[in-house]
Amino acid sequence: MIPYVVAKLQYEAMPWSEMKKDGGGVAINYERSFDLDCKSLEWIGSKDAPFVMMKQEEDGAISYEGFCIDLIEQLAKMLHFTYKIYPSPDGQYGAVTENALTLSEVREKAVDFSVPFMHYTDDILLKKRSSDEGGTFNTQFMQPFHEEVWLATLVTLVGISVSTFALNYFSPYGHKDKNGQGTSEDFSFINSVWFTWSCMLQQGAETQPRSLSVWVSTYTANLAAFFTVKNTQQGIKNLEDVLRSSYKVGIRERSTIRDFFEASEYDQYRKIWHRIQTGNNKFKSTPQAIQWVRETEESLFIYDGPILRYAANQPPCDLVSGE
Repeated sequence: MIPYVVAKLQYEAMPWSEMKKDGGGVAINYERSFDLDCKSLEWIGSKDAPFVMMKQEEDGAISYEGFCIDLIEQLAKMLHFTYKIYPSPDGQYGAVTENALTLSEVREKAVDFSVPFMHYTDDILLKKRSSDEGGTFNTQFMQPFHEEVWLATLVTLVGISVSTFALNYFSPYGHKDKNGQGTSEDFSFINSVWFTWSCMLQQGAETQPRSLSVWVSTYTANLAAFFTVKNTQQGIKNLEDVLRSSYKVGIRERSTIRDFFEASEYDQYRKIWHRIQTGNNKFKSTPQAIQWVRETEESLFIYDGPILRYAANQPPCDLVSGE
């Protein structure tokens, strides 16, 4: 898919012959003698973050920001023209409505396009699984056991450590200090805790008791199973993964993606289209589709890659996008 810029011009366009690259890396074709001579252009567009976004100033005035706004401002400086931005009344892109940024053969019959300034692919947007949200690497090691098991383990560890310390302290045959009283440094309370913990983990000196630790064996087995399941739940990467899953598929109601799936004769795409039709998951706006993904279990939205990647990086950061 190819983003484009369309402006309503009141003159006959001249051929563009040279290419210049500005500091932001955007390739723009223009002729050095090409000058709009302070003409005023009308730019009609629809909001689609991060390309065009509405912003309210402190004084209440409405302004626009985004990648396309920065681009049109740079063009205005280079070609000496002014412009006015008019939001699309219905939020769409005219009678020939497709993806927000797509240059297509159908649209070329109605309007002229500038040179493309970005090439990208369509992406899949879906909600992060609970296992993906469940903490950082520092806490994932605790997930093989429930909180109750960890609490019971902690209580058992403390109970055995206290018992070990008390038995050594009160037993006449225990390890005593140099005066034959109390307990030696080897069996202080801290060392008793360390002794108990190392026995449970089958570590430590040779004189420590050795036995098969059921706790360690159970934890190791659960940890391996946990990471195995987690690897199989990394999310949807492509359409083949979608077909192997039970995910609901959503698209924009009037878009090139809709036309593509509807017209395709390829078996895989026909199955995707059937799933879309079955769920009737066609949306009039991108924010509506994104909200649907957040609120609906096992759902995904297929649309323009840059827009979905931007949405996935916005708070509360509960979405993920993939090609």
